[in-house]
Amino acid sequence: MTKTDLQLRVSKAQFAKACRENKTIKAVCRALSISSTGAYRLERVYQVDLPRNKWARWSEDELKLLKKLFPEGKAREVANLTERPLAAVRQKAYDMGMRT
Repeated sequence: MTKTDLQLRVSKAQFAKACRENKTIKAVCRALSISSTGAYRLERVYQVDLPRNKWARWSEDELKLLKKLFPEGKAREVANLTERPLAAVRQKAYDMGMRT
């Protein structure tokens, strides 16, 4: 079996380390400068599990932050502070009946 260009650039050890140190697939891709397609290919070839997003409940502090900042049109700031996707912030605000 010949190694692909991707395998030549990213070793199994590098890939495994990036998967252990990062919480999301996106973070692994950023750390290794590869596409998400490349990450999924390496996962299959190296048989190393990529981190999977876990559904995290919103904490009371996160909800307070959302209630305070979202009506001011600062959804992106809430996303950055809570380390959640912007779409998740908007969905939670919608679920709570909030408008900008």
